[in-house]
Amino acid sequence: MIVISKKESCTGCTACYSVCPKHAITMVADSEGFKYPFVDATLCIDCGVCDNTCPIKRRDKREESKVTPVAYAAHYSSNERVWYESASGGAFTAITDYIYKRRGIVYGAAFNDAMEVVHDSADNPSDAVRFRDSKYVQSDLRDTFLRVKNDLTKSKLVLFSGTPCQVAGLKGFLKKDFENLLTVDLICHSVPSPSVFQDYINYIQKKYGKRIVRICFKDKTLGWDKFQTPRIYFDDGTDIFNVDDSKLWALLFYSYLVVRPSCHACRFSNLVREGDITIGDFWGVEKLCPEYNVPNGASLMLLNSDKGKKSFDDISSNLRFSLANAKEALPNTLLYTTTPNPQRQKFWEEYNRSNFISVVNKYLEIGPYYERKRLIRKLFNVPFRLVKYIIK
Repeated sequence: MIVISKKESCTGCTACYSVCPKHAITMVADSEGFKYPFVDATLCIDCGVCDNTCPIKRRDKREESKVTPVAYAAHYSSNERVWYESASGGAFTAITDYIYKRRGIVYGAAFNDAMEVVHDSADNPSDAVRFRDSKYVQSDLRDTFLRVKNDLTKSKLVLFSGTPCQVAGLKGFLKKDFENLLTVDLICHSVPSPSVFQDYINYIQKKYGKRIVRICFKDKTLGWDKFQTPRIYFDDGTDIFNVDDSKLWALLFYSYLVVRPSCHACRFSNLVREGDITIGDFWGVEKLCPEYNVPNGASLMLLNSDKGKKSFDDISSNLRFSLANAKEALPNTLLYTTTPNPQRQKFWEEYNRSNFISVVNKYLEIGPYYERKRLIRKLFNVPFRLVKYIIK
């Protein structure tokens, strides 16, 4: 029986839930909005399958790889609009093009009508556009692993994309390497709480009196290499961009106040990659491959397996690419885990008994109150901690 003694040891990948032969496991959200397995002891037969499937336990037993992935700087070359609308260089679309030419199916993370991030499938390029662009919140996998296995056993070519822990969970669940499965893991920076994200969505919708229909977390209007400038689209055709409300979620994300505990003890922040291919932003491209430092962005692609390298021979037909030094190209997220915010516990204690915007403003030190504090400090050179007594 799987027991989560420390939340840092569960990524919420659903592998144990999906593999249980007695359907004794359900995924239940905790007070922070992250899902963990709950075992119904009346149904559990103590077979141990769930424990053996857990990617964290399997990962801890895995030896460090001595093979360095092959790295490329790349961007989509077949359609500049697709390149512009992608989160970075459009490598993901080049991979899906490869899958669809072979009548395959693609699994990825997408927003549903309620603006929740869920894993879903698409059997055509138009539908797969939903998977393009970054989603800065943990996706709900639901029954995805079962659906992937069903497609694989029907001999369909399947692409599964997700965070490294999700890819590891799928591989643990499948228990064998299907030749017709190609996996892509993302250069992940951690996953924030789905419930806090919904509170953010509700806050914006209530404030503006409109329904959100789309969020682009990496709008490239100001250039790809600028700090994230999300654009939020409403159902009346209007949008907000480069304002405090549209940038609020990015600030909260990088504060590490609402990140899943396992991200701070991530087993996947290294070169031992789970996916056949790893993709993400190529930060530092201006130094290593300056010719790819352009406003539309560049992707970093790591080829981690023979299957990934073989697939790239065909994927690259829709890419402009250049070999890069893998070790020099690696972002910090593949070298170190994210450090938890020292105020994380206090934040959650207050968050669960208050409202979204008041707690977020307090811990991010934003909003009118903190703007006045900064102004007084600047004008009168008063220590920041004492300003509150002046403007009470």
